[in-house]
Amino acid sequence: MRLRYRVTVFVVSAFAALLSPVVSRAAHPPILPGPTAQTAHSGTKEYQFTTFDVPGAVYTWAYGIKTPGLVTGGYYVDGWHGALWQNGSLTTVVYPGVRHTLLGGVNPSGLVVGNYGPFLTQHAAIYDIGTGTWTTLPDVPNLPINIGNGINAQGIAVGSAGMGNLYVQSNNVAWIWDGTTYSFFTAPGSALSGTAAGGINAPGQVSGYFQDANGAFHGFVKSGSTFTQIDVPGATDTLAYAINNRTDVAGWYVDQQFETHGFVLSGGKFTTIDVPGSFGTVVTGINENGELVGYWLDANGAPSGAFTASRQP
Repeated sequence: MRLRYRVTVFVVSAFAALLSPVVSRAAHPPILPGPTAQTAHSGTKEYQFTTFDVPGAVYTWAYGIKTPGLVTGGYYVDGWHGALWQNGSLTTVVYPGVRHTLLGGVNPSGLVVGNYGPFLTQHAAIYDIGTGTWTTLPDVPNLPINIGNGINAQGIAVGSAGMGNLYVQSNNVAWIWDGTTYSFFTAPGSALSGTAAGGINAPGQVSGYFQDANGAFHGFVKSGSTFTQIDVPGATDTLAYAINNRTDVAGWYVDQQFETHGFVLSGGKFTTIDVPGSFGTVVTGINENGELVGYWLDANGAPSGAFTASRQP
């Protein structure tokens, strides 16, 4: 049995990194790279990157991007706070009366899926940017950590429910919320920490990842009842997260040197995404123009800031 540095899934977060080297995103993608690169990555030449963070925040993350230019995500200052960025302006979004609020993906109508609650219980919810109102989804019996990750143009949301806490989850089951009811699923071969759904496009294809019985992570795209497994060639772990209407898939992977890189899979071709000067990159969102969002890691493997990226003209 080989020893591996593990990507601990739970999830996009509030920080185990504060307690250990594990970087998980208190409620969205789980993330833990192993040791980071010995030298900073030079960047992906095909993309132009913009990095940003919240002044005074310990961590800043980006999870979703709406055309044109609205970015959803969050930051940590004595608890997780949801955030919206547009035209250089930051708007903090919190569910009233709770310490932790996390925002995931955003759809063209300005609906954002996310979750809120205390450390041991999370409630999936949809936030309407236009009205400033929340709609809480039903809790899942016996699975107290309910995470909202992606939402499509029709308002259909995806996420996962599991056991554990805000930082580290186990026994995850993926779900699709159609506005009235959940449908639950697990990817073929799923074991250990389980299955998580990260994104959904307008045709209803779902992207996500699962952990197998050997501890490795694999991405997938679910089209109806058909699953297509996604593995970056040569990677020890692949986590697919976001998908757009062109079926471009974005996520991240861990290579043989245990370094973390983002990726985009488009037209059957993988492109590695590295933020210039970073020691690791995680891609969490892709819109219809192919613009990306995510966060980058510092030399200690901690998320150092958020980024957007667009293809060079």
